[in-house]
Amino acid sequence: MACSPEQIAAKRQQALDRLKQNKEKSPEGKFNNGSITSGQFYGSGQGSSTTPKRGGLPGKVDNKMKVQPLRDNRIFSQPYPNKGKPNIPEAKDPQKYWPGALMKTVCNCILVSPGRFSVTLNKFDQAVMNAFNQIGSMRIENSVTTFDFQDYKNFLKVMGSLGNKVTVSPLPPFLMKIMSTPIESMDMSFLSSIEPKLVNALLDFQKEGVRFAIEKQGRCIIADEMGLGKTYQALAVADFYRDDWPVLICTVATTRDMWANKIRELLPRVPVHKIIILNSAQNYISDASFIICSYAMMALCVQKIMAKKCGILIMDESHSLKNSKAKCTIAAMTLLKNARRVILLTGTPAVSRPSELFTQLLMCDRTFFSYKEYTKRYCEGHESQFGWDANGSCNMEELEIMLRRKFMIRRKKNEVMNDMTDKTREVVVLDRELVDNKHFFKDLVASYEGSTGKRQNEILLTFYTATADAKLRAVCSYVKNVLKTVKKFIVFAYHHVMLDALSECLKSQNVDFIRIDGDTDSNVRSQLVDLFQTKPHYRVAVLSIKACNAGITLTAAQLVIFAELYWNPSTLAQGESRSHRIGQDQNVVVRYLLAKGTADDIIWSLIRRKQNVLNDAGLGSDDFNDVSLSRIEVSSTPKITDFFTKTPEKSPAAPQPGTSSSNVPKVSCDGDYKQLLEEDDDVLADFDF
Repeated sequence: MACSPEQIAAKRQQALDRLKQNKEKSPEGKFNNGSITSGQFYGSGQGSSTTPKRGGLPGKVDNKMKVQPLRDNRIFSQPYPNKGKPNIPEAKDPQKYWPGALMKTVCNCILVSPGRFSVTLNKFDQAVMNAFNQIGSMRIENSVTTFDFQDYKNFLKVMGSLGNKVTVSPLPPFLMKIMSTPIESMDMSFLSSIEPKLVNALLDFQKEGVRFAIEKQGRCIIADEMGLGKTYQALAVADFYRDDWPVLICTVATTRDMWANKIRELLPRVPVHKIIILNSAQNYISDASFIICSYAMMALCVQKIMAKKCGILIMDESHSLKNSKAKCTIAAMTLLKNARRVILLTGTPAVSRPSELFTQLLMCDRTFFSYKEYTKRYCEGHESQFGWDANGSCNMEELEIMLRRKFMIRRKKNEVMNDMTDKTREVVVLDRELVDNKHFFKDLVASYEGSTGKRQNEILLTFYTATADAKLRAVCSYVKNVLKTVKKFIVFAYHHVMLDALSECLKSQNVDFIRIDGDTDSNVRSQLVDLFQTKPHYRVAVLSIKACNAGITLTAAQLVIFAELYWNPSTLAQGESRSHRIGQDQNVVVRYLLAKGTADDIIWSLIRRKQNVLNDAGLGSDDFNDVSLSRIEVSSTPKITDFFTKTPEKSPAAPQPGTSSSNVPKVSCDGDYKQLLEEDDDVLADFDF
């Protein structure tokens, strides 16, 4: 029912009267001239138990819904009266509340040798230093405090007596377990159980490697430097455990035939028809004693191989299993269920960082430690906004001790081969006048330095591809000069545009050469290698860095040239070892051709930093820091005829033995990026290698 204007006016007056009564009852006071008092704006410590309900009626306040005041006794002109005053408790001695005084003393323990551990403090603490003096084996050298490992339990007891003022970051349980286990040493009588022909072919240090593997129950990593005969050692271990046959040998595609030939040569008791190279899913393997396949074929035929129940796995170039999510790694872990013996062979256990070792260690002992335990201790593992980050490195000395005690044997050429020839690295700075520095190179450098993460790596990849094109003339000019003085040499490159330019250059000089890249049929690679090794008129081997860095021997050459760099120092070192290995009777020179103002400046620095990390962990033996001492500056003054010489076209090379012109891929930046990222996923990491 609608109200009349008079009724509406009366109701309005009643409401105003009730509102006035409620204001007079309120302890906060009244509105002054239509403004709000400071107490009502900020809240007051003197609250009322009643407040108007909807409609202006007074009622009790629900304590759960009651809004608490922000501060007591605030005024509008100074809402934060304590701002600017030091926020420290009142005390007679202000030094008592100095942050360092409130921090606990933390003792961090690290194993620095098989017999001693070090202790570092987060701050100086006289009480802790006095406690250290109670332990007789304490020694201070170069400001590092160390104790005998036998006193570790006593150390924990002494630190515990200091109460909760001191926290000890102890040695991890898995490390204590292996360091407390006595080393079992066996004599050489086991050699009588191995094929005599193979035993006679083993050098003394190789016999030591076989003994180490047998002491570890046939589950270990043989990580000798490239060219020290890991193949012989693996076959000897497999022959010792012949009761666990059949054997699966997984290797790179280029070395499958080499493995088959070595088995026929060194293990004559194995029938030839029982040595099967698995190069198709249709191959018959039921009667095989040795199955040899590539990593890709292993992933494709994993169920077929599982049915064979191979008791011994030999993983050649086992660093290929660094990515736990890769298909080949998942397949290897599946096959591990049937295997009693696992022999991992690699000259470069970790390509870039310690985290890449974990999958290989897991294959040797699945119960030793978890991924987080390992990466937190040795890879600076921590939670980041993107998940668990394990791209760093720490406690490298301890990692090397743990690896050698439990998992790995590694020898260097200069340690075991007294008659091994020398290897020298040199940096060749290419002639600036022949390097086609693009106008945008400076912009790329600026963009690279001003970016981070994925964007920075995208810029570097673009720069890397452009650098290959810029170096073509300079590299070809240098190779022509080398041809005048050197009979045989090897040239490595990554991009097809560089490989093609080198091939055209050699043709123009009427030089016989071989070329092996990713498109060369695996069946003829060994034939090409034999041509280079045995035919003097084949003077140059043009090789792909990724396709030919392992599994081939080219000791006929004593000069190795890298026309391009690559991200991983381990890949470069493997390439060098194609010439510098057992059987080489001359000194070897390795030259890296660098162009100033290109991506070479960035990548060379990256390589050296990566190698330093690997060396600290005992996973590398090369040193890329001293090559600058052998720096060579190449200066070529162009002749007038050079201006009329056509630059080698970026077209596929003419067919070489083992290659087909129809199979040579076209130069494509996008394709290069995709291939590079698939082959080396750590390029995507931040520039912290």
